[in-house]
Amino acid sequence: MSSRAMFLPLTLALVALPLGVASAKPEPAKSSKAAKKKKPEINPYAELDKGNKYASWNNSGGFKRAVKHYGRVLQADPVSFPYAYLNLGEVNKALKRCPAAVLAFQGYLAVSDPSDEGSAKQARRGIRECTLAGWPTLSISARPLEGLEILVDGHMLSRGADLAPVTLAPGSYEVVVRASEHVPFTETINVVRAADGSGTSRTLQLDRQTFFGQVDVNVSHDGKPLEGVTVTLEPKKLDKPDPDAPIVSLTIGADSKPVELATGKYFLEIEIEGYRRWIRNVYISRDSEQSIDVNLARSLPSALRAD
Repeated sequence: MSSRAMFLPLTLALVALPLGVASAKPEPAKSSKAAKKKKPEINPYAELDKGNKYASWNNSGGFKRAVKHYGRVLQADPVSFPYAYLNLGEVNKALKRCPAAVLAFQGYLAVSDPSDEGSAKQARRGIRECTLAGWPTLSISARPLEGLEILVDGHMLSRGADLAPVTLAPGSYEVVVRASEHVPFTETINVVRAADGSGTSRTLQLDRQTFFGQVDVNVSHDGKPLEGVTVTLEPKKLDKPDPDAPIVSLTIGADSKPVELATGKYFLEIEIEGYRRWIRNVYISRDSEQSIDVNLARSLPSALRAD
């Protein structure tokens, strides 16, 4: 994708908007009270362009303004704009805000194209020039690796892999570790250097997120609804009862409503005196709504069954 760039004495990689992409203005919000109350979405292309404009002033006032706009780019999309990280690192470095500069340079190295060796050298040089002796490192090992993302103060520092030790200024950072279909981990971590010289590390296992679907069971005989029928749904795991999940029991009535269940496989059973037992495996998928219509057949009298 082509882009236009400006290079200043500060050696900012001022990458402006991709040609033919960001010049169009966003569509106006719909005229409604809800739309007026809703905060406008951040346009990262426009924010990047503003950051580049202020950085091009090449003075402290412009750099301070640029910091805000580069930060908004990363707030909107912490992955797709590596030069926002690089430029943010350079303007913070020029402002002598070395902790913020080092974090931004680390973010660039995490999301940039490895083939862009020149900019990678620029980021590593910025880290070396800003890092003070004795600064600690932060490392995070987390599972699952698939879809894994590790953010530190909103800066993407690792994707699809553990966070190898990265040098940061001593202090507190908000760390977010997330993966698709798992409960995200958020914690304020105090990054310090231990007496033995080691840094701060964490080992995490993200919990799988529970999703839900709905099922509505209707029981009848010869087209006439049956009320007061008890339905049981036993969660299954690998075609065996799941000992960690409770059995769901519900009573069918005239005002019965769909029941919400965690996604997965269930063994549904309906057993009522005078009717044949009815069973089926039911699959509940995410955000699904399914209706199960059961027509129970009369069972033979016990005297006849005994013969």
